[in-house]
Amino acid sequence: MILGQIVCNSQRALTNDPARLYAATVVRSWLIVVGAVGIVTFAGCRQLAGIDNPITVDGSLALCYGTGLVQICFDAQPTGTIELAQDIDTASATCSSHVVSDAGSSACVVAGSSISLAAGARIRATGADPHVPLVLVGVTSITIAGTLDVAGHRDSSTTPAGGDYFACLNGTDAGDGTYGGGGQGGSFLDEGGDGGAGGGTVGGQAGSSLGNPETLHGGCNGHPGGNGGGTGGRGGGGVYLIAGTSISIEGRIDASGGGGGSATVVGAGGGAGGSGGAIGVDAPVVAISGAVCAIGGSGAAGSSTGPSAVGGDAAGGASACTAGDPGIADAGAGSGGLGALNGMAQNGYPGVTGGGGGGGGSSGYIRIDGARSGNGAVQPPG
Repeated sequence: MILGQIVCNSQRALTNDPARLYAATVVRSWLIVVGAVGIVTFAGCRQLAGIDNPITVDGSLALCYGTGLVQICFDAQPTGTIELAQDIDTASATCSSHVVSDAGSSACVVAGSSISLAAGARIRATGADPHVPLVLVGVTSITIAGTLDVAGHRDSSTTPAGGDYFACLNGTDAGDGTYGGGGQGGSFLDEGGDGGAGGGTVGGQAGSSLGNPETLHGGCNGHPGGNGGGTGGRGGGGVYLIAGTSISIEGRIDASGGGGGSATVVGAGGGAGGSGGAIGVDAPVVAISGAVCAIGGSGAAGSSTGPSAVGGDAAGGASACTAGDPGIADAGAGSGGLGALNGMAQNGYPGVTGGGGGGGGSSGYIRIDGARSGNGAVQPPG
């Protein structure tokens, strides 16, 4: 059953102006194609591979790209070789001046004949309100040899592209009291970890899983600890890569959640980890020798006598996905829970004469469409 179809009826290619490094596309309207069991490809969106004739959108011929969760149509074939060389703000003209969905969603689309990110380079994609995800479209290929970062970092004040998802199920917040409970982890693919009790005060109870997404969006934030406790970690963002021939990931794509914040008030609960976000990779040939990570951030410890240990952001190098260390508590307080890699996040630990630990964040979502090769890390498995 086809629920919808992405339609993009306006395209703007940026010039050689040095201040504008990307061939960007203005998306006037777009919907998602989702099947009841899987993804249904509509005839006319396969001409990227030379199979079908272009379809007609608003009386004009349109070229369509993508066979998975996201499919995008242009009124002219994207051109230009794009090397990603600076951070991307999905709410600014770096990508496009306006990317608007008729369903209340939007995406920043960067499109060209090919797209690359050089080894050793790290590009962060963030966005002020509205927090729109990032979509890369290469008519031929996309090569990610460096790090494409849409993760929710604890030490950053910026929101990852597609983050702060509006439809998260938040659960029940931690209780206040002499000793605050730990915050509950962000829930996405599964439930986040519950917060630990703080000296008898209840910890936060994680919200229900969102399951597999039907639209591209980021993950869910962790929640603060009770009694003025630590802040929750940000959920990971959302990014989708589409190419007509091949996608090679030799480096790292990271949409993991951020770790929970320290409880600085004596007796407060630890902040919880954010969930992983969403990553899509769609091409006839997909080679992964690096890492594709959308794992949960870990929870912070509760406080007993002073500021508590923070929860770790997701870790791992160019070929590994590893959860950050949870905050380890001093005597009397509860330690934080480990963020999820492939499975359930860990609950925070209870405190006795101190605050409870924050829960870990849930795994995010990864989808890979195409013939896959390589022994790189994909967590959770796509």
